[in-house]
Amino acid sequence: MATMVPGRKPRQKESKESKGIPALTKNEVIQITAAEAELSPFQDEKLEIYCREHDDIAASFAAAREGRGVLAKLYDQRNKEILDRLVAMRAKSDREAKLNLDQLKDFCKEFVDTVAERKRAWKQNFADDKSELTTRSTKMGETITTLDAAIVQEHEDCLAHAAAETEPLLAALSKHKEFLAEQVAERSEEHDRFMGDMQSRFHSLRRRLAEEREARRHKGHEMRQRAEDRFSSLDSRIKQKEPEVLRHLEDVRARMSMELQMRSTSQESMVQDMMRFMAHFEKSISESGERQEKTKAHLHAMKMKLREEE
Repeated sequence: MATMVPGRKPRQKESKESKGIPALTKNEVIQITAAEAELSPFQDEKLEIYCREHDDIAASFAAAREGRGVLAKLYDQRNKEILDRLVAMRAKSDREAKLNLDQLKDFCKEFVDTVAERKRAWKQNFADDKSELTTRSTKMGETITTLDAAIVQEHEDCLAHAAAETEPLLAALSKHKEFLAEQVAERSEEHDRFMGDMQSRFHSLRRRLAEEREARRHKGHEMRQRAEDRFSSLDSRIKQKEPEVLRHLEDVRARMSMELQMRSTSQESMVQDMMRFMAHFEKSISESGERQEKTKAHLHAMKMKLREEE
């Protein structure tokens, strides 16, 4: 027996197996103890549990075998019912087929009896219709011959009338063609002259605009130079009369700014007006050229139409 030191608690042995096993309550311990007391010597509780489960499984298999026997009887009964229905359906179809066959035989007999009579009547009607068609065809041939002669005569009369009526028209068309050709030549010459005149005018306008722009730029530079010279002279005078000169200088600056703004605004407006006028002028020239092209196309179409009519 181990000697215990006073004041020290005894160590508790902890095993790895006891860590994972939960603690039992008192009632559970009592139930386990009672179950152990009921066991007899050399009794195997697990084996008895396995035997009971085996008996339950055997009873389940027996019930399943009985159920399969019942199902087999039920399947046999259903197969018998289906065979009986098939036999009844076959008998019914045989009866209906025999009835349809009898009806078909009756119809065949009636058809054979009536087809000969109808054939004879059809041959007689065919002969009558053929003779009637032959008579009508002869009459129609005579009518067609008469109509052909009348058509030939009408055709000759129409040709003579057309020749008599078209000669003046052809003469008028030839005169009109000559007039149109002269007009087209004159218009082409006028168009070339007009295009050359417009090109020269636009070239002159662009040159004048460039010269005017350069002159205005030079004039503005001179004005600015003169203003700077005047400003320097005023600056020297301001040093002598500073209070009065400052007031006059402010006035001059205000007037110069307004004048420069007005000049730049007027210059831009003049340039924009001139460019707008040139754009409108070029647009009108292009539209005039398009109209002339359309007139030429229309005249060409009239010529082609007149040629086709000839």
